Parts: sequence; C-alpha cells; structure tokens
Amino acid sequence: GQLAAALDHPSLRVQRAALVLLDQPPHQTLPAEAVLKRAFAMDEPLRRAAQASLVRHQDWVGQALPLVTQLLSASVLSVGEAESLRAFVVAFNQHPAVATLVARSVRDEIHAGESLRVVLLEAMSRTPRNKLPTSWREAFVGALGSQSVPVRAQALRAVSALRLDGMDDALRAVARDGAAGDSLRVNALRALANRQTSLEPNEFSVLLRELAPGVESSRRLAAVEVLAATTLRNEQFARFTKAVAGDAMVPPAAVIGAMPRGRLSSEAAETLIEYLGASVKAGWQLPETQIAAVEAAMPPERAREMKALRSQSEHAVQTQREQLLTLEPLLRGGDRERGHLIFERKAGCANCHQVGGQGGVLGPDLTKIGAIRAGRDLIESIVMPSATFAQGYETYSATLRDGETVTGLRVRQPDDTIVLRDASGAETRLSASEGASIERQKLSFMPEGLLGALTESEIRDLFAYLQGLK
Repeated sequence: GQLAAALDHPSLRVQRAALVLLDQPPHQTLPAEAVLKRAFAMDEPLRRAAQASLVRHQDWVGQALPLVTQLLSASVLSVGEAESLRAFVVAFNQHPAVATLVARSVRDEIHAGESLRVVLLEAMSRTPRNKLPTSWREAFVGALGSQSVPVRAQALRAVSALRLDGMDDALRAVARDGAAGDSLRVNALRALANRQTSLEPNEFSVLLRELAPGVESSRRLAAVEVLAATTLRNEQFARFTKAVAGDAMVPPAAVIGAMPRGRLSSEAAETLIEYLGASVKAGWQLPETQIAAVEAAMPPERAREMKALRSQSEHAVQTQREQLLTLEPLLRGGDRERGHLIFERKAGCANCHQVGGQGGVLGPDLTKIGAIRAGRDLIESIVMPSATFAQGYETYSATLRDGETVTGLRVRQPDDTIVLRDASGAETRLSASEGASIERQKLSFMPEGLLGALTESEIRDLFAYLQGLK
C-alpha cells in the first residue's frame, strides 16, 4: 500500500516514518530487506530506526548473517557500519553462527582489524551476563592477552562491566605485566577488586603512581576506586591519604571507605584527621555515618581532635552558604579564554561535562549553561552540588543478592538491564535476574571542594567562561 511505497520516497524522513509505522500494529508488514538496506544509511535517524527494528526481529537472523560476515571481513568500518555491526551482535548474539563468528574475529590477531575487534567487544559487553555464549568467555580471555592496547583496554572494560567470573588468572596477568602500562594494570585491578582482599607491593605502587597530580582525573578516580575496595594496611592507608590530600576530585567518602579494619595506627590516624580537616575547610560535608565510622576507628587518644572535626563538619553547611555570598562578586570581570583552560585542565570540568560535543558524559551538558542558569545558581551548583540534581544525573546504589554494592549514575537502557556509570566513567551492567535493589543517593558525584583548588582570579575566569556559554 501507500506505506510500503513510502519506503522509496525521496525524503529520508518519510522513509523513516514509513519504516517505523510498518513495524507497528496494525501493519507489522515491514520486510527484512527494507531494514537491512537502511541499517547502513548515512542519515543517522534513518539508520537508528532501522537498527531498532532489527533488534526486535530475532527471526531475521538468516537475512542478517551474510551482512554480518561481510562486515567482519572489512578492513575499515565506517561509523554507520560500526553502529550496525553492534546492533547485529546485540540482536542476534544467541544464534550459534553469529556467536561463533564474533568470538573467532575477536581472537584473530592477524586478519581482524584492531578497530573491528574493539567494536565487537563493545557489543559483547551489552549482552546480559547470564546470556553470554560460552565461546565469548574464551574470546574475552584471548583479548585480555592481546598485543593491541585498545583491544586489551576494551576487553578490560567489558569484563568489568559484566562482572565476569572465571577471568581472575587473565586479569592478574595484566595487573602484573610491567610492560602493559599503569592505566591497563589499574583497570585489571579494578576488575579484581571485589575478589582480591589485599594488594601486592608492586600493585600498590602502580595505584599510587596513578594518583599523581598530572594524571587525568578519570584515571586517578579509577585508582581510588580500587584502593577503596581493597583491605589496606595502616602504612598503605597513610600513604594513600597523603597522596590524595588537596585533590578536589577525590571525595572524603572514598578515603574513609578505604580505612583498614580495626583501630588505626597513630600515623594513619594523624594523617586521616589532617586530611578530613582540610577537606571540610575546602567545602566538603561529612555525613554523620562517615563521622561515626572514623570515630570508631580512631585510637582513644584522638578523641579531642575528633570532637573538633565533628564540630567543624557540623558548621560546613553554614560555611558553604557564607561562601556563596563571598563568591558573588567574582561573577563580574574575568577572562573567558583563561576560564576555558581552567575548565578543561586545572578544574577538570571537561572530564565529566561536555561543551559543544567535547568532554565527558558523567555530568550534564554545559553547552548552553550560561543561557539557562543565573550567576548565583552557577555558584550554588558548584559549591553545593548535592543541593539539587539535574534530571537524569542522580546517583544510585545497587545492592546485589550476594551483598555486593555498586554505585553510579543510572544509564538509560532499552531493556530491563541496569547500567551504573561510576565517577571514573566505568560502567557496570546488572541484569534483572541478579536481584539488585536500587536506592537513590543523597550525595552527588560532583566534588564539593572543587573551588578550593583554585585562586580567586581563576574562579573569576571560570565563572566568566561558564556565563558566556550561550
């Protein structure tokens, strides 16, 4: 009829509308050939509509298989081809022929291109853990030992996201590989963190190196996450606390979470009290649960210092409100160009926020922030980030049946899979069958003490840049 004829209309928008309508009741007469033909379209909306239809039709695997084979033999993939290949793998991963082809290509160091293998590993990581084909586990192990750094890195992200068991030996091999580079080794340790109760001296040294001021914030936060998930000795904890002192990106909660079990040693206690005092002064709040945990770990002789810290923390909110008034004059003047550099480098805002399509995805897009937020609102969102949350950027904590807890921003998914993205940008994928209970958290991922690391002149320049984004 007319809808079928519209698939050949010169307008791509009309083609997309026809494709969507033909795949819905009462029509449901969309031919597989029409979808497969448009799965590689240059027009992104049309391509995405075709991919969405493809995912809904498991019965089209016979028609799709030749295209999958063709893509797997390509030396270079276009953006559209890469997207379509991901869609094919996600849609038809339960088909034995597709699963075998994917596993074979991921393991093929000679004929399969590096970018192709990365795309396949990305697609494999979107498959529910309880539905992973058996051959894919072997492919993940092979990819972890690959000579290609991008392939190895993507394999680590996939194994971490899926929380795969049976990978410990391959992960430890990466963690102990001195030639692998610290970033890869930290990601391997992260994947092992929930099952590895202590750190070897060389592993701890790798993590400390990643905490250096010159290392990008996502890598520093990844190292912090590993340290917080592992049982540290008192000497290690003291060195860790000193390493993150003054780092506005590291929340005190992560340091408190890394405390050794039992009483702290004198050195560890002194280092922690000094660190927490400086953190509160910089603008961080310490909830009662965190204060109580620190008090329980402190030696009795530190009771007076803990009382002072508690009093200081209780006045933190008032201090923040006073800071709002102090900062208002800095909304005027300033240099936008210098502010841009501070945004991207010293303040590290670009690690979490995008401007003009460039930057991270952990926080809201700030491309038009100067047009939609008043100056005082900007100050409050930086000084008191947990006061209000932008829609879609709330922090959640998932507790699994085995007691494990995963925290992060919830990433929207087309199915019932739960995906949480942590402060370093790493994702964890949880299936509904794992029985995760989800609870919204009161604290934002955005660091409260961010402005404490900047001079008054730098704050003025940063405000000028943000207010100019319109």
